[in-house]
Amino acid sequence: MCTDPPLADILGQFMKDRRSSLRGLAREADVPAQTIHHWLRGRVKHPHTFDQLLKVAAALRLSKSEATQLLHSAGHKSIDELLAQATSPAELALLKPWRITTPHNLPSEVTSFVGRGALLDALVRLLEKARLVTLTGRGGSGKTRLALQIATKLLPSFPDGIFFVPLAPLSDPELVIPAIAQSLGVTTSGGLSLSERLQDYLRHKQILLVLDNFEKVMAAGPTVAQLLPPAAGLKLLVTSQVPLQLYAEHIFAVPSLEVPAAKTALTLKELACNEAVRLFLDRAQAAGADIALTEANLTAIVALCRQLEGLPLSIELAAARVPLILLPLMVEQMHARLDLLVHGALDLPERHQSLRGTLDWSYNLLDQAEQLLFRRLAIFVGGCSLDAAAAVCGGMPVRAGLTSLVQKSLVQQVTGMHGTPRFMLLETIREYAWEHLEASRELDLIRQHHAHFYLAFAEAAAPGLRDSWQTRWLDRLDQDHDNLRAVLQRATATADAETAIRIGAAIWPFWHVRGHWSEGRQQLEAALALPGSTSERIRAEALTGAATLALVQYDRTRAHSLFKQSYELSMKMDDRHGVAEATYNLGWVAQSERDHARAIDLYQESFEQFHTLVHQPGMLVSLVGLTWTTMFEGQLDQARSYGEAGVALGRELGDKGAIASILNVLGLVSLYQGDYTRASTYYAGGLALYRALHHSGGISAILMNQGFVALFEGRYHEAAVLYRESLSIGCDLHDQLVINYTLDGLGGVAGALGQPVRAARLGGAAEALRERIGTPIPEAEQANHDAIVATIRAQLDEHTWTAAWSAGRALPLADAIAEALSEVK
Repeated sequence: MCTDPPLADILGQFMKDRRSSLRGLAREADVPAQTIHHWLRGRVKHPHTFDQLLKVAAALRLSKSEATQLLHSAGHKSIDELLAQATSPAELALLKPWRITTPHNLPSEVTSFVGRGALLDALVRLLEKARLVTLTGRGGSGKTRLALQIATKLLPSFPDGIFFVPLAPLSDPELVIPAIAQSLGVTTSGGLSLSERLQDYLRHKQILLVLDNFEKVMAAGPTVAQLLPPAAGLKLLVTSQVPLQLYAEHIFAVPSLEVPAAKTALTLKELACNEAVRLFLDRAQAAGADIALTEANLTAIVALCRQLEGLPLSIELAAARVPLILLPLMVEQMHARLDLLVHGALDLPERHQSLRGTLDWSYNLLDQAEQLLFRRLAIFVGGCSLDAAAAVCGGMPVRAGLTSLVQKSLVQQVTGMHGTPRFMLLETIREYAWEHLEASRELDLIRQHHAHFYLAFAEAAAPGLRDSWQTRWLDRLDQDHDNLRAVLQRATATADAETAIRIGAAIWPFWHVRGHWSEGRQQLEAALALPGSTSERIRAEALTGAATLALVQYDRTRAHSLFKQSYELSMKMDDRHGVAEATYNLGWVAQSERDHARAIDLYQESFEQFHTLVHQPGMLVSLVGLTWTTMFEGQLDQARSYGEAGVALGRELGDKGAIASILNVLGLVSLYQGDYTRASTYYAGGLALYRALHHSGGISAILMNQGFVALFEGRYHEAAVLYRESLSIGCDLHDQLVINYTLDGLGGVAGALGQPVRAARLGGAAEALRERIGTPIPEAEQANHDAIVATIRAQLDEHTWTAAWSAGRALPLADAIAEALSEVK
């Protein structure tokens, strides 16, 4: 059995990696030099307390996993265990470097980070000065792992978050900005481009973005660089096989791991400190080998590390074979493969030569069934489920084959959505497998299987996107979005109209809910423009999806045209359900255009059509539309009547989202009628439902409305808290309507608390935003709005009022938001 290395070895290695002297470390850690000397000499192997160890770990700037390694070597508990038990201020202070509260989506470490301590520290220092750093190097050189380790160490330096954006699944540079936006939770709204939304979101934040595998989307480099000038706190850490060639770029070529020098006699202890040897032993032990560096095996291990040229991926793949093959035999086989590659295929890119040798060697160790499965897995982008692998790769025992490939480090098994297993190829390995798939002459067949599976998957998801299982299906589609993209792109490129339209028609609600508005609209419009045909019913649904995505982007003219086409197709087919749905959607366009009378007529017509069809979900949607529009029109009693009917039907159907939306409207109706107690009851019910659904947009809307209740009841500080929480969520979602209302509300709070100049500035900013997004104050809200403005205006002379209001109108939105979020005195 392998045991933790002793404290002397671990501490000595960490000090060597960071080029730290004994005296310098003692001074920075505030620990006696003699104490550290005793640890390094092995005179004290298990210090009684962990206090001084933690001081040393902090001075060496060890990561959480490294600090835990140091503690374990001294017989103490892990950092996480100490954090869980810490109660005193002194203990919490010692553990502060590892109490990370920064938001992030960094993948958790599943293996230890070996070596490269000095390199890591140098890159951390570089990122403290530079704003765009690109780690370059060949595939398998460890760029991604190094970037993640850098990001982990920098977590305390970026209070607004560090976000990992995997770009390997993408081949279209246009998808890079949407991928960044998705990682940050930024969506399109208000008619601005997604790049502009990102710039607004990032403007006053301190964020590090880790953009991984940029080499396939190089054309996106200038677009990404445009995010930097308006956002002074933004930094980019990029991994790519080639530089981005941008003005602000600091290029850092990631070297291979240090390998034992040839023809140099090294002691066993010196070899144990070598980076390549340490990685080989660490990964071999992780694979189950009972191995340590000894005089008997050091020659073979050193030979292997030299042949593998210090490339981390090659070393890891070789180490995974240690439980299966004797080291001398491995050396013989590896040497033959590498020599054959170097001398037989010099036309290959240099970065592929040694890695290809390692992969060729690993591939040739597989039996025929494993080779078949391995190359077919290359068709998947971003991984796959067991069911997908079985359906697409078929003709073999897939489960057993996947287990074998995982054990041989060619496939990674990760936990997918809802705890289900998922299987992935590292991108470098996937490219290698793809070459074998192309050479096998079965690529077209596997593409067909892949397309058939994901078409069926999309159409199976479609009903679930409209029922109580919606969240689960949204998550599943999110997980396989890259595979769906690949099928859609292939279908569009080969003019396969049926596949493209059927998938688009099935999953457009996913694009809508998860914020892929531009991408989804582009995919649908491209599919609809292809020659060829599919069923008119499916085409009508695709038109509905394209129209919906156009409308949420405020392209009302295009939305109306597409909804109209869907309506006409449904009429042609005598599809009464399609006609009813299209009628409702045309009402939605009218509501967006503030033509409330026409919207009400169309919603009523759609309700009657759904009622004739005895289609209760459609009736409920129509009631939601009627409740909102009659409320906006000022028909409050009618809105309450529609709303109460909608709540009753929603409860019968179990549609929490519809009920929450209607409760929000009923709260507004009560608010406008001055019944604040009743409004609070409605809002509390709606908020509970939205929180259960994790519906951020609904939560922010109701918090905002609760703020107005508190404002009108004179609970000004409570109102400010509610508005600020709503505004924060609204900013994350880029919900311009919520931002507008909360600016107005916080202006009202400032006016009520005797800060009329601040109040007028916020009111002016809100008015300017309303004009930009084309959303005038609804008739039902005008009286309350006028009362807020009058309260502010009464406290100022005309000149001061006009100047403050005009200054607010001229404020950049980000500055207005920052002013609104600051504490009201």
